[in-house]
Amino acid sequence: MLYFFNTDIYTLIFGFNYNENSKSNILTVYNQLTDIRKHKVYSYAQQQLDEQNSNLNEKSSIYVVGTSAAGEPIEYGDFDSEMIQTDVPAKADKAIHIKGDSMEPKIASNSIIFYHEQPTLEIGEIGIFEINGSAVTCKKYYVDYESKKIILKSINPKYEPMYFARDQVRILGKVVF
Repeated sequence: MLYFFNTDIYTLIFGFNYNENSKSNILTVYNQLTDIRKHKVYSYAQQQLDEQNSNLNEKSSIYVVGTSAAGEPIEYGDFDSEMIQTDVPAKADKAIHIKGDSMEPKIASNSIIFYHEQPTLEIGEIGIFEINGSAVTCKKYYVDYESKKIILKSINPKYEPMYFARDQVRILGKVVF
């Protein structure tokens, strides 16, 4: 196939063949830039290197703020937040323990999931929800615009959707993986 298209594996996969000539080409272009543009290229390259190196960090710290149901909402209860060291998704603000199997197979019972604090969700996104100011659950978010109800759905088909008035539900955040 490579012969047929008169290309090499690097060009086929990446769109270009990065080799010693590429380094020379980059330097040729760089040397033709004004000093201000050279500074921008350097800043961008440094930012890319920093990002690459930060992705190599094995563990990050994040607060586990409580327990959320993956089933019927559970009361907040007493829970002292704890700091854990683990692999944390880039947009995660907090973590929460999941209790229940309603979000399986995507989210297992007794797992820790991460969420980004935000007050809104897109239809179908998985979120953490406060119900009636005292209970928490993890579900997929839907809205029935005719009845003006919020519908929280499980992934596990053995669970029925839950319907709430808008003032009964507060979105705590979007689950991030």
